[in-house]
Amino acid sequence: MQSYLQLLITVEGNAASLIDHRDRKSGVRKLYNYLGALIAGGRHASIDVASYADEPVAASTTIDLDGVAADDTVTVCGVTFTAKASPSGVTQFDSDIGAADLEAKINAHTDLSKGLVATVDGTSVVITSLQTGVVGNLLTASATLDSTTTAHNFSGGVGGVPANLYTYRMGL
Repeated sequence: MQSYLQLLITVEGNAASLIDHRDRKSGVRKLYNYLGALIAGGRHASIDVASYADEPVAASTTIDLDGVAADDTVTVCGVTFTAKASPSGVTQFDSDIGAADLEAKINAHTDLSKGLVATVDGTSVVITSLQTGVVGNLLTASATLDSTTTAHNFSGGVGGVPANLYTYRMGL
């Protein structure tokens, strides 16, 4: 069984001096040297250590578009997409194509694509949070098909909450 450990190090001064984005090996060496100096008492920092028993899983929702017709709507995180026979806008999807076109519109949306990814499963669209853990369970979605509105709120997000949290202060 795997478990996960996350470290948050609060340093004196500029933390960016410990990171080298151009060369991974150099960046690891800088961090290694800093931690060595910290253990030896030559540096000061606070280290928060969180342990996780399980890998976090992202929340998702599935919206079945079988029988979607013009003017039916799907709302994802406050953005409403409308089915049209001849779609013309970024929030309109082709009612004849259904799930595949809605998937493309969600994945191309300026805001939604930053936090969600949509995939097609038959006549359904599966929308998954890019953020893993329980926080994705707070996302909302709904569909109004044939004048009936159904909530499709996100669920299944687990983890992301530490099983243990410790703080070590070294010289601060």
